[in-house]
Amino acid sequence: MTKKIGDTLVCTPLLSAIKEEHSNADIDFLAKYPASEILERNPDINKIYIINKTPWLKLISEIRNKRYDFIIDLYPTEKTALICALSKCENKIRGYFLRPKLYHRIYNIRPDYYATNQTYAPNRQIKFLEGILFKKVKTFPKMTLILPPDIHDIKKAFFKKYNISSDNLLIGFVPQGSHPLKMWPAESWKRLAELIIQKYSTKAKIFIFIDKNGQDFAKRMCPRDVKNIFIPQCENLTQLSSYISFLNLAVTVCTGTKHIAIALDVPTITIQTITNPNTWHPSGNPKHRLVSAQGLDCLYCDKTICNPVTAPCLVNLKPELVFNELTNML
Repeated sequence: MTKKIGDTLVCTPLLSAIKEEHSNADIDFLAKYPASEILERNPDINKIYIINKTPWLKLISEIRNKRYDFIIDLYPTEKTALICALSKCENKIRGYFLRPKLYHRIYNIRPDYYATNQTYAPNRQIKFLEGILFKKVKTFPKMTLILPPDIHDIKKAFFKKYNISSDNLLIGFVPQGSHPLKMWPAESWKRLAELIIQKYSTKAKIFIFIDKNGQDFAKRMCPRDVKNIFIPQCENLTQLSSYISFLNLAVTVCTGTKHIAIALDVPTITIQTITNPNTWHPSGNPKHRLVSAQGLDCLYCDKTICNPVTAPCLVNLKPELVFNELTNML
């Protein structure tokens, strides 16, 4: 089961790899809404089970009746372990875990997930299953995100609403992370916006993608008296993905929306703080770059012990550094 947007999206190359290796395979996916929206229209998936929208007994009954040959529990929890135990499946594979749990005994196949710990997450989901479902994989599939069939109508309406022409540069800001230590200060975003407007004037249009809980933060990101910064309201992930696909560049923290942009081949600059770029960033790809505070021994620590107001990885990253990378990419 997956519940987060990024965790769900980085699983999609595994589905493509399974279909490539086993063309007759039927793949069903258990996810949590709203992350499940990311999987809609995915050609590799036969059926999506939505764990928080399906009655428990119905879910168990359907899974038992399918008599799966394999169940891969990519992000095991007590609930998904119970589903595996009741599934009648003989081959139950354990995926990612932080520390061993008693319920892990339910899985009779327990590959060494951490042997691939320094591997980019979409590829790691495949590598830890080498020798079980695959031979050695030489070429890794990309993440799959299929836009809706009416994407051209969505684009036309979006361009009309924000008075966009073909000459405009559309720059997305994605400031919201799953933890405060992933979130660059609002004042730094504001300064970056000022630098962009100074250089590109009205040619640039900046779109801040943030949920309803982050509206006050978004307003603090906006310089005064600037008319070409917008905060689109996205009702669902399909709408968010569509809007992201229109951008020339996304400046983003390490979050699920970043993976949406990468899956849609939208150039990105990632503000990397506590999370490991080896796992969460496609290294060596000039379309997807990262910037971080320089000269810190604690960078990419994967810890959440600092105060976000004073954390060096946040306050020491200067907007000018991000801006220089942005101008090099546009």
